[in-house]
Amino acid sequence: MRRNISKEQINAFITLFQANNPLGVPYDEFHFRNGKTEKVSDMFSEGGCGNGDIHNMIELFELIAPLLIKKQINENLIWYEYGLIMDKCYDWIIVINENNTPSFNKRIVNSMISRFLNKSKHSYKKNSSLLFPYFSKYMKDNQKKNLNFPYLHYTYAE
Repeated sequence: MRRNISKEQINAFITLFQANNPLGVPYDEFHFRNGKTEKVSDMFSEGGCGNGDIHNMIELFELIAPLLIKKQINENLIWYEYGLIMDKCYDWIIVINENNTPSFNKRIVNSMISRFLNKSKHSYKKNSSLLFPYFSKYMKDNQKKNLNFPYLHYTYAE
């Protein structure tokens, strides 16, 4: 995973994490230091915040999620290195999956879902309304438990 998640992607995450601070920003918005505001639901649209870095990391988490679900890889090692990123990305996915605002581009998300599901050979029940179904399932089942385990803090709230 270290070869596939670059320092630039982690820096993009840190920028978005700080822009989505729950102490002063609505849960579904990013407020950047330059005054720009974007919705979480726009994250995967062309030209949206994150520049594709967050999407690439989540796709990697989606690829390893079936192995995590089946306990075929050590989740404590993955969680220690990427727990903060996985936790916050899951929060953003929940916002995107539940979002009904006009700015939400369902065509893009549905295209991403169908592309993934067409390539998938796993037996997980395919839910066409769910973005990143394996990662979402893993996090839904394990998020609270995993928050008790240690993980790297890439950024801190001020």
